Amino acid sequence: MKKFLLVASVILFSFGFTIQSKTDTRLIGTWKGSEKSGQVAGMQKSWIMTRKGNGTYKIEFSAKDDEGKITTSSEKGKWWTSGNQFYEQYEGNETPTVYTYKVLDAKTIYFKLKSSEDDFENENYEFVDTKID
Repeated sequence: MKKFLLVASVILFSFGFTIQSKTDTRLIGTWKGSEKSGQVAGMQKSWIMTRKGNGTYKIEFSAKDDEGKITTSSEKGKWWTSGNQFYEQYEGNETPTVYTYKVLDAKTIYFKLKSSEDDFENENYEFVDTKID
């Protein structure tokens, strides 16, 4: 009985890890997107996101506030999918941001925020990524 429980635990642990590390290959590549007042009121934001098949990503942001000040930043981390959920975990953050996603066509993906440790002024935050490479 102990052997059975040990084997079952190892199988369940392995299965859970496999789900977490799955990537939807349709999301691999270089994508662009933009939004206005989605995360922060009055802020216009655009980005270039590169998702690799090994589950890593890099994103370059450009943001313009309502006074015209432009700032740039970048972030890198890990990404994976499970069902219709997209997980994005940037370096230094222990909890991933979770979005539901829908592939609209080969070059367009719709995302809607499900949960995040970061502050979003709009709890219904959503955006579209368009493939550029």
